[in-house]
Amino acid sequence: MRRSALALATLTGLLWLIAPARADNPYHLQKLLDTKECAKCNLSNARLRGLDLSNANLVGANLAGADLRGSILVGADLTLANLQRARLNGAILNGANLSGTDMKFADLSNASLLRVNLDMWGGVELTGAKLNSTMMPDGSIRDENGKIRPDDFSSRSGGAGVASPASGTGRSVPPVVDDNAPRQPSIRIEGTEQ
Repeated sequence: MRRSALALATLTGLLWLIAPARADNPYHLQKLLDTKECAKCNLSNARLRGLDLSNANLVGANLAGADLRGSILVGADLTLANLQRARLNGAILNGANLSGTDMKFADLSNASLLRVNLDMWGGVELTGAKLNSTMMPDGSIRDENGKIRPDDFSSRSGGAGVASPASGTGRSVPPVVDDNAPRQPSIRIEGTEQ
């Protein structure tokens, strides 16, 4: 009896690890997967790990506690979304709209935020967020302490480019600085994890 209970528990645990996407609200999850249109959806605690959500409309969506590790959110619209405590390790958010997004205590370790839009209502809230090895909108990369790497800006003077931690390929991307482009607003980072 004990042996079969242990086997069942082990099997259940393994199925959960390999299970496809899931969320507290399965209807909203299916809508996102089918259409990439899920404005104001409740996707809290959703398991969206490794999904391609490029150009998804997630305006005002509740993604608090969502698992988006390794997901591709290139060009996604996350305006006013709630991403508190979301796990975005290794996610690629290049060109995403993060205006007014709440990312308190989100884990953005090894994420790429190149050219994200932070330009509405004072930017994005990152209080307590983990930014270890995160590629920031200006192309700078945060070190393991959340500080800008001192050698990071050397690539902007014609060097080989900035290595993308999110790609995992070891390839470099071209420098991101455009002297004629409007400057991104400041990102408020209070109490980031050290």
